[in-house]
Amino acid sequence: MPGKQSPLVSIVVITYNSAKYVLETLESARAQTYKYIELVISDDCSLDDTVSLCEEWLKNNRERFVTAKIVKTKKNSGIAINCNNGVRNANGEWIKLVAGDDLVTESCISDNIDFVGLNTNCSVIASNRYLYYEKEQKKVKDHCKYIKLFSNPNITAKDQYQLALRRISLPFNTFFIKKNVFEIIHYLDERFPMLEDWPLRLRVLRNDIKIFYLNKFTAIYRVHGGSITKSLKLRYSSWFMNTYKNVRCEYFLPNVTFIERLMFRYEFIVHSFIYNTSLNKTNRFSSGINYLLLSPVRIVRTVIKKCLISKFE
Repeated sequence: MPGKQSPLVSIVVITYNSAKYVLETLESARAQTYKYIELVISDDCSLDDTVSLCEEWLKNNRERFVTAKIVKTKKNSGIAINCNNGVRNANGEWIKLVAGDDLVTESCISDNIDFVGLNTNCSVIASNRYLYYEKEQKKVKDHCKYIKLFSNPNITAKDQYQLALRRISLPFNTFFIKKNVFEIIHYLDERFPMLEDWPLRLRVLRNDIKIFYLNKFTAIYRVHGGSITKSLKLRYSSWFMNTYKNVRCEYFLPNVTFIERLMFRYEFIVHSFIYNTSLNKTNRFSSGINYLLLSPVRIVRTVIKKCLISKFE
């Protein structure tokens, strides 16, 4: 039975049209060395065979888990809402969110629980990951350049918040989160249904909840052409324009310097110009124009990032 030393962990698999990969994801959950696992599959009204494949798989593998269930919706609502549905239906003390095309390493849960035993004050843990390039069928270590920064024991949640505002963080798909954290931060921000990771990081950190770093490889991120951003033929879509502006206005602009707010406005003008012209394509010429026009933004951001990082290293 799960207990204080061996708490129940919920692996929440987030699916939408994931039929091509979801069985591999479920097998990686089944193969965990940690015993006390609840499996929650949260499906966002898939149009393919995702649900039927999961139901059939559960018939043969349900006994591996303490409990297992599929959560379904009647309409497609987006990643953030799908994640919230899964978390709300989970009973574990800890939550491991897994996309329906990603994998977890065999010792993912046990490594995180061992870390919790040594760091009893932690509520959110991030770690290392592998990248799996589907086309080349190649798995490589994703060497995050911020590992040294986040392994600094003196860094605080407030420090991490300032870094996260500038997109300096550890990979979201490695996060291991205590369930009560979701209640504290009021779950993922459903106003931005297709952008779950950055707002969640900022909600965690602005509630003074530090992200601890575990020096283990716990997740495998699949790199393929099926993601929203990879599948777009346009450089900037209407989804990107609206989400980018609204998320930045909500989370970024009120909490950064004047020069950063100025750079955002300039950047958005460039995005709008390209979006409304024939340059809104993913060819070399358009990429070159985009790169040239956004050079001032990159320079300012690089300087600010280097100054921030130097404070904590």
